[in-house]
Amino acid sequence: MLGLSLFLTILAGLSICMLMGTFAKNYESAQMLMFPLIILVFIPFFLSMFKSFFTLPLILKTVLFVIPFSHPMWASSFLMFDQHILAISGIIYVAIFTTIIMAIVSRIFKSDTLLTGRFEIKWIDKLLNFRSEK
Repeated sequence: MLGLSLFLTILAGLSICMLMGTFAKNYESAQMLMFPLIILVFIPFFLSMFKSFFTLPLILKTVLFVIPFSHPMWASSFLMFDQHILAISGIIYVAIFTTIIMAIVSRIFKSDTLLTGRFEIKWIDKLLNFRSEK
């Protein structure tokens, strides 16, 4: 169960990286676009080192459950303390999240938007142009 959770989370991370990479104009902007993803990985990582999931407030548990990268970090403690429902629900959530992101990425790669370069989102273009002006 732990391996499946880790595998699905790696697929989700790679899919998000591919999705964000389509918006980048060069490798520097691709690195800048990956920074929020790195933050989403490190927040649950540091919380899992210093706090137990079962002692966290309900709001923080909910926020951590929404981040798909937190499930493999907590799955081993869930399984050790016989909380199989939490481990299975995390796997189901990450599987649904991964499926949605992979569908979006495959739709982008099936179209001609990568070849024509006309795939733009305004807030990402503003962010990349702000960075390149400096």
